Amino acid sequence: MEGLLKWLRGNRSAEERPVPDDDARHALDPEFLDALRNHNLLYDRDERGGEFLHAYTETLDQRFFLEIVERRGGYDGYGAPNAAVRLAAQARQRALAAQGTSKPLD
Repeated sequence: MEGLLKWLRGNRSAEERPVPDDDARHALDPEFLDALRNHNLLYDRDERGGEFLHAYTETLDQRFFLEIVERRGGYDGYGAPNAAVRLAAQARQRALAAQGTSKPLD
């Protein structure tokens, strides 16, 4: 996770979003959960114990975004349980940009 956190600290484009209730889904250590929330990281774990940490940039040029991913322990999914969170954050960003409260990166 250190590599991902280092990248996020240096890039203002890491989009802020609410972290899902990963504690209820995965019984995470409170310190780890706080780190996820503080850095706006999304998390998933598969049935074999593989882990998936990911973050997204803001929408760039109103057309695309980048996903930053860290896979651990053989996780081979795509973080599907977090898709609704990403979509909601992107919709919120578009709405703020339309109101002139937030400007998407160009």
